[in-house]
Amino acid sequence: MGQSLSSSKKQLSQQEVSKLFGIKCSKQLSGIELWSLKDTFTKLAETEGDITYWKQDTFVKVLGIPDSATGMSDLLFKSASFLASFPFIWSLSPAPLTLENLIKVIVLSQGRYHTFLKRDYDMVKLIFLSFSTVENEPQTANSNENSQSPGEAAADEDDLVVFDPANSEAWDDLNAIRNFDNLTPLSWFISGVDFLNLVTFLLAITSLRNQTQLVELLPNFEPNNYDKFKQAALSLIRAIDIEIKKEEDLQTKKVGYAEFKIMFDQLFPHLFDPLGELYGLLLFSKSINNNKPELDDKSLTEHKISGLFENEHETKLVNPATLAQLSVMFGPEQVYGRLKKLYVGSSAGFSMRSFETKVFKWNAPSFLLVSGHLLNPSRTHVTGRERAFEEHIPGIKRLKNDISKGSTVTFGLYLSEPWKASSKHSFGNSESVLFQLEPVLDKFTPNKLLDTNYAYFSRMQPGGIGAGSPPPQLRPGNKASRGGFSLGNVSLTLDESLEYGVFRHLGLGGSYKASLSRGHVEWEDRFEIKEVEVWGCGRQEDLEEQKKRWEWEEREAALRAKVNIDTMKEDRALLEMAGLVGNHGNGGSV
Repeated sequence: MGQSLSSSKKQLSQQEVSKLFGIKCSKQLSGIELWSLKDTFTKLAETEGDITYWKQDTFVKVLGIPDSATGMSDLLFKSASFLASFPFIWSLSPAPLTLENLIKVIVLSQGRYHTFLKRDYDMVKLIFLSFSTVENEPQTANSNENSQSPGEAAADEDDLVVFDPANSEAWDDLNAIRNFDNLTPLSWFISGVDFLNLVTFLLAITSLRNQTQLVELLPNFEPNNYDKFKQAALSLIRAIDIEIKKEEDLQTKKVGYAEFKIMFDQLFPHLFDPLGELYGLLLFSKSINNNKPELDDKSLTEHKISGLFENEHETKLVNPATLAQLSVMFGPEQVYGRLKKLYVGSSAGFSMRSFETKVFKWNAPSFLLVSGHLLNPSRTHVTGRERAFEEHIPGIKRLKNDISKGSTVTFGLYLSEPWKASSKHSFGNSESVLFQLEPVLDKFTPNKLLDTNYAYFSRMQPGGIGAGSPPPQLRPGNKASRGGFSLGNVSLTLDESLEYGVFRHLGLGGSYKASLSRGHVEWEDRFEIKEVEVWGCGRQEDLEEQKKRWEWEEREAALRAKVNIDTMKEDRALLEMAGLVGNHGNGGSV
């Protein structure tokens, strides 16, 4: 009556298939990693019946989660227990944190599954679901390989699964993996409060790397510092829902996967990167910490980022919270240990000359950051400089931006090529990115099909710095102080005195595309500049080449100084011989 199975196919229970998946994952770890994890696990595990596992308190203690990380002990344990049940994330979840299940958590979160799962597997969806809560999901839902529809009740507790362990593509063919164990993502959400706690925590650990313990990041969890990460998290959440004005608005908010995924792909594709680094801490046993130099295992160090400028001190605009924002947008490899402070207006002076002197010798990518207070349109006292700014760039009165009224705004520009000065031509390329950090995290990607006014730096009046617009041109018949600005639909403009700026967003068109989250909204932010900073960045080879160039320039400068001193000594000796200087007389002989 029934059909016979092929010689390699077997009927296995979900638990048996799950165990086979754990064995598959264990082969992705090195011998040292497996030994280290087993050593730590065995010392702290508890046994009930035939199951040896970690309780929640043990799990979060080993990871070193600080008490100040509100709600994260529960959220991380929930996520790990969900991933531990893979591939039967509905049928077998939550799963106990046994040794084999911890291995699954590590391999999945670190993306080390590509040898047996397709590269296009939606791991972002799996991670999101692991922190989510189900809403109206059928309670009888189960992943039965022979079921014909999602949510169909199983015939018995241990559903039999037809599986072929010998087939290298068997895991991709498993329905529980292809269909997320028949889960309906639209029924799952993360509460607003949990989402804020999660994003705040992930931002606080973006600099976490292999062989770095969480204790080294404890300063990030001090109340004042952690609050900065929370404010950065609120900026990110506003990208998903612009109506979130303050933390209290999240009490009734639910974040669904669809709205999250759109913004994840475009704005913060590296948000979940720290999670793999965090779970990777389980691979380092205290028993071998004292012998690290003796370990010769590439898997233990291949993710570690070494930079040339680790000792740069934070500034008003570049601090751990803003670094975290840049990291989730552009990737940690572009940020940590890779930033070199080039120009800070408050210390070097707010002038185009100072900017050029500090920045133009940098021949690698860079970030420009500018922050200021929004100008009150109803203000009565207006300075002369502000009046000139209003004359150069008149405001558009119909535009409003209620969310940032009276607040601080921070914008940025990423350039992949060196800065150039010109009153006629723009510079930059299709890798340039205009972005916002505060009060909304946003990114304005280059519009490669239209004009290429990615950036300009113009010394000639009316001059200034801009992105998304052509350099301002002097209008015929006008005074030098009345220049002609032609602002792009999506553009950032700083006046030549670096006192005032304007960000304009008028929809489609221009060198930069409209906001993904606020594309339908027209607004203009006019602000008084409080700080301007430029930080060099780039790939390791870019930074090494730049460092060599600077070292060569320093040697040349020292050599020139020595030559000048030697020449001065020779000249003085000749003058002394002639009796023109020194105490040798009042003049030479005739």
